[in-house]
Amino acid sequence: MSNNSDPQNLVKEIVKVVNTSRDDVNGSTGVVVNYNTGRGRYSVVLSRNPRDVMSFKPENLQKANFIEGIQAKYLLSKYQLIQSPQGMEMRRQWTQFSNTYLPSQLRSPEAFFGSIGLVFLLMVYFFGFLKVVLFVSLFTMPLLLVGPELMQGTPVINCVKLIPSKIVMAIRDATGYNVSHRVATSIILVIYTLSLRSLILSPQRSKMSSRREESSMDQAEKFYKMGWDDAMNSMNYGSPPSFFFHEKKF
Repeated sequence: MSNNSDPQNLVKEIVKVVNTSRDDVNGSTGVVVNYNTGRGRYSVVLSRNPRDVMSFKPENLQKANFIEGIQAKYLLSKYQLIQSPQGMEMRRQWTQFSNTYLPSQLRSPEAFFGSIGLVFLLMVYFFGFLKVVLFVSLFTMPLLLVGPELMQGTPVINCVKLIPSKIVMAIRDATGYNVSHRVATSIILVIYTLSLRSLILSPQRSKMSSRREESSMDQAEKFYKMGWDDAMNSMNYGSPPSFFFHEKKF
């Protein structure tokens, strides 16, 4: 139901700008913040640059569809995150990390995580979901442990040396037990050895088990056929084949 303060019921809605005289604005999405009754226009915060608040006639706005709404929410949330103190610190750490470890083509978060997603899908297609999840877990566990150091630009070799002490701290926080670096290193080696063993050997074992099942089925079918032949020839089950009783004629 419309009213004078919001004739099109668009306030707080995500809208799309259409049919204006500016081609650079047409197709933009944003959020309607209010309606100016004196001017007869809606004030819209554009998602492409939330610092821009523009006024539009009601006929130049239409409600965004589902996909456009998701894009607008993503852009607005991204802007809010970047402008917050936590977001600025994350951006600083990401810039330092990407400049240190990543090639120039992957230094934007979108390109980096998009590439990771593509590689993940390809690995799932070729190796299976469970194996990829296990592999990703093995790969990301040390990254999570030394992530803050990596984001600060610490050399990789120094981060690797920190992993045992990080394991010690994680075990201490989780269980209350204080273990030595040697025990922590042994735990890591055992976990990775068993996991890699399951990744490498499971396909071979599955093939061997399937071959055994096929062999068992073949033997069962063979015995069933022998019993059927004996019954059809009115012979006791397990009798020698009939050709054993026939002499060869030359």
